[in-house]
Amino acid sequence: MNFEGPTEHIRRAIAAFWKRVAGWSGDQMKDAGAIVCFLMIKDLAHVAGVYEMMEGHITRQDFNF
Repeated sequence: MNFEGPTEHIRRAIAAFWKRVAGWSGDQMKDAGAIVCFLMIKDLAHVAGVYEMMEGHITRQDFNF
Protein backbone atom coordinates (compact mmCIF):
# COMPACT_ATOMS: atom_id res chain seq x y z
CA MET A 1 0.00 0.00 0.00
CA ASN A 2 1.28 3.47 -0.87
CA PHE A 3 0.94 6.05 1.90
CA GLU A 4 2.42 9.00 0.01
CA GLY A 5 -0.98 10.35 -1.08
CA PRO A 6 -2.65 10.32 2.35
CA THR A 7 0.54 11.52 4.04
CA GLU A 8 0.76 14.54 1.76
CA HIS A 9 -2.93 15.31 2.28
CA ILE A 10 -2.52 15.15 6.08
CA ARG A 11 0.65 17.30 5.91
CA ARG A 12 -1.19 19.99 3.96
CA ALA A 13 -4.17 19.86 6.34
CA ILE A 14 -1.92 20.27 9.40
CA ALA A 15 -0.06 23.18 7.78
CA ALA A 16 -3.39 24.88 6.95
CA PHE A 17 -4.59 24.34 10.52
CA TRP A 18 -1.49 25.97 12.04
CA LYS A 19 -1.73 28.90 9.62
CA ARG A 20 -5.31 29.40 10.79
CA VAL A 21 -4.32 29.19 14.48
CA ALA A 22 -1.51 31.71 13.89
CA GLY A 23 -4.16 34.27 12.92
CA TRP A 24 -6.18 33.87 16.10
CA SER A 25 -6.49 36.73 18.58
CA GLY A 26 -5.43 36.38 22.21
CA ASP A 27 -9.07 35.94 23.29
CA GLN A 28 -9.57 33.14 20.77
CA MET A 29 -6.45 31.37 22.07
CA LYS A 30 -7.67 31.75 25.67
CA ASP A 31 -11.06 30.33 24.70
CA ALA A 32 -9.43 27.36 22.98
CA GLY A 33 -7.21 26.72 26.01
CA ALA A 34 -10.15 26.93 28.41
CA ILE A 35 -12.15 24.46 26.33
CA VAL A 36 -9.23 22.02 26.19
CA CYS A 37 -8.78 22.24 29.98
CA PHE A 38 -12.51 21.71 30.54
CA LEU A 39 -12.53 18.67 28.24
CA MET A 40 -9.57 17.11 30.07
CA ILE A 41 -11.31 17.57 33.42
CA LYS A 42 -14.54 16.19 31.92
CA ASP A 43 -12.73 13.05 30.76
CA LEU A 44 -11.21 12.50 34.20
CA ALA A 45 -14.62 12.95 35.82
CA HIS A 46 -16.13 10.51 33.31
CA VAL A 47 -13.51 7.87 34.18
CA ALA A 48 -14.17 8.49 37.90
CA GLY A 49 -17.88 7.94 37.29
CA VAL A 50 -19.01 11.37 38.50
CA TYR A 51 -19.58 13.08 35.15
CA GLU A 52 -23.11 13.87 34.01
CA MET A 53 -23.73 14.63 30.33
CA MET A 54 -24.50 18.27 29.57
CA GLU A 55 -27.15 19.32 27.12
CA GLY A 56 -25.97 21.35 24.15
CA HIS A 57 -22.39 22.44 23.61
CA ILE A 58 -19.70 24.42 25.39
CA THR A 59 -19.72 28.20 24.95
CA ARG A 60 -17.68 31.01 26.41
CA GLN A 61 -20.52 31.74 28.84
CA ASP A 62 -19.93 28.32 30.46
CA PHE A 63 -16.69 29.68 31.97
CA ASN A 64 -16.41 32.27 34.75
CA PHE A 65 -13.69 34.65 33.55
